[in-house]
Amino acid sequence: MAAAYIGPVTSYDPRSAIGPTSDLLSNGFFDGYNPPSRNGEQVVNCFVDASEWNNVVRTESTKWRYETTPTDPPWQKQRSDHAKAFNTGGAGVNKSFAQMIQDQEPSFEDWASVVPGTIAVQARDKTNFYKNSIAAQTSIPVLACAQKKGTFDNYRYRFAGVVRTRSIRKPTSDFGPKDDDHFTLTIGGDVQMLNNGNGHIYCGDSLEWTFFDDQNLATRKLPVKSKLGPRMIVIRTATQTSARIFGRALSSAAPGDFVDVLVNS
Repeated sequence: MAAAYIGPVTSYDPRSAIGPTSDLLSNGFFDGYNPPSRNGEQVVNCFVDASEWNNVVRTESTKWRYETTPTDPPWQKQRSDHAKAFNTGGAGVNKSFAQMIQDQEPSFEDWASVVPGTIAVQARDKTNFYKNSIAAQTSIPVLACAQKKGTFDNYRYRFAGVVRTRSIRKPTSDFGPKDDDHFTLTIGGDVQMLNNGNGHIYCGDSLEWTFFDDQNLATRKLPVKSKLGPRMIVIRTATQTSARIFGRALSSAAPGDFVDVLVNS
């Protein structure tokens, strides 16, 4: 996770690797990151699903991510068509559906690092992939980075939890990883998160996750602020028919502000 920056932190895009516990944000007792009460907290172990790295470094060979099948819902086909046209340079493309496959490719260390208060999701088709893995018998393989992901990837994943402990990867050598890559997730209880979406979150709102926030782009343009690292998974007020709701807001927050969330997927 990049740490160097120039100027005020408000000039940077909160959707990048500036998590709720970032040293670049205020960290005082009253205005900083303060985990809410952990009474009734439910925790599970997890690790970053390194097999998902293939979808980041091989975007040309994974165009199936935004190509649909006859059984996909109409909204998926609509967004996939826009994403495909955008990424192939089609004319007359609705830029409000501009997807981020053209993101810069991050290093594996940045991609696999996580900080508390961020969303982690699990691929729906990995049940048999890790069936014989000893690590996966007691931990969940998850993805916490949204780099090179778009709304057309949402339905391929399900909510896993909110990161509870940090895992900052260091460059590895030929001898393998230097650090333990396991960390913990909160799957129930109160957490504090960063509103990294395009709109306000109000107390009592149901919240959903998404790889790319395509709401309110008529009044809020695509990100033009500098990034501090790979994009993170976005949280926002959920629609009534959303299948990605993971909790309820316990406070209100403008974009870039802290919000308390009751996780109850």
